[in-house]
Amino acid sequence: MKLRTIALAGASLIAFVTPAAAGTGWYLGLGLGWTQLQSVDAHVTTPAVAGSGHGSFNTTVRGDVAAGFKTASGVRIELEDGYGEYKVKSASFPSGTPIAGASGHLSISTMMVDIAYDRPITPQFGFTVGGGLGLGSVLAHYDDPTQTIRKSDKAFAYQAIVGVTYAVSPQLDLQLAYRYIAVDNTTHDYASIFGIPSGKIQLAEVDSHNVEMSLRWYP
Repeated sequence: MKLRTIALAGASLIAFVTPAAAGTGWYLGLGLGWTQLQSVDAHVTTPAVAGSGHGSFNTTVRGDVAAGFKTASGVRIELEDGYGEYKVKSASFPSGTPIAGASGHLSISTMMVDIAYDRPITPQFGFTVGGGLGLGSVLAHYDDPTQTIRKSDKAFAYQAIVGVTYAVSPQLDLQLAYRYIAVDNTTHDYASIFGIPSGKIQLAEVDSHNVEMSLRWYP
């Protein structure tokens, strides 16, 4: 009898200190993390002029909000809205020569439908893999002593997600994930003081590496 009492007490204590399995059903999500935008190539398309260039950007913070549904099998589908603003670090001509006085930023927002799978490893931990498709908006605000790039444009966007999830409680999941996010080519307004008529400049696909911490709350 004494042994049984001790065993029951131990089981009760474990149940008290161990979080319950991850939640299911409708949820709201909030994420924040580190992001690095890869170098972006640019080419003036209208008027047609020779050459192109590229810019590099400082690391910064990216955030997102999401709303979705998780099935009992661990499959999630969600609508996610993300945003990051990347400050220009440097820019160069096609020859690789740096452009003095380069400044400004690219603001990138995305709206995607994501599908992910939280595969359980233990009652509290899970491995997450997924991806998303949607629309991205790239807002250019670039200046140097001889030229400017302005305006926003929208294009196809996609992402790949891999991470780990911890069930804090039946109503709260904590996730650490890596995300590769990309937005296809976009076109922006271009102006120069070199006598080139104002026209259009195309930015090649913008892609970023992201490490993000997210919370998902199941009401």
